Amino acid sequence: MTKGELDPIYQCLASESLIQLLPKVPQKNSIKNLLTKILPVKNNDDIDRGLGLVVIARVARYNQITVCSYLLDIWCLGVKDTIPPRTVDRIKFKEFTEALFQPFPGSPQEVPLEVAQGMIFSACEYAENLGFQPHKDFEKSRSHIGEWDGAIRIECGRDGKPFYVSGPHDNPQKIMETLKKSRGEGNFDFMIGSAPFF
Repeated sequence: MTKGELDPIYQCLASESLIQLLPKVPQKNSIKNLLTKILPVKNNDDIDRGLGLVVIARVARYNQITVCSYLLDIWCLGVKDTIPPRTVDRIKFKEFTEALFQPFPGSPQEVPLEVAQGMIFSACEYAENLGFQPHKDFEKSRSHIGEWDGAIRIECGRDGKPFYVSGPHDNPQKIMETLKKSRGEGNFDFMIGSAPFF
């Protein structure tokens, strides 16, 4: 392995909410088979669809897996949380990923690395255009993803505009001010507490 080369991929997993956002047209590349088996899109009113999880695991040494996870807010904030690289054995990896995906509806799906990259960087790019930086630990896990060629993207935002859903660790006032500055009053939707504002 040359200097700077990443370990081989062991497995990439994504939550169903992200799988449903993949392009519906078959592509002439390695993900053609995946894209022709897309799950049906659920009701866009489902608030859970705004959040998704991607896990990228690479083979470290014998029986060891290096794993990172990326919590994505694809409607607004981009990379909302990340777990920097940690090394586990194969049994612990299975337990670890099951625990990570437990809060998400449906079963995680295995995806090619290019798809995982497209999900993470699409969300990141969208949020940065709104004025939001990725989670503070993203830099520690950035190199684990590899280089994105930009070919595979998912559509971010909701109904063509940002939709901010407040989380327990957010600063809603600061986020709302950022959205007003980047998009202008009335050009985004939000839900603080339990009631949506459109």
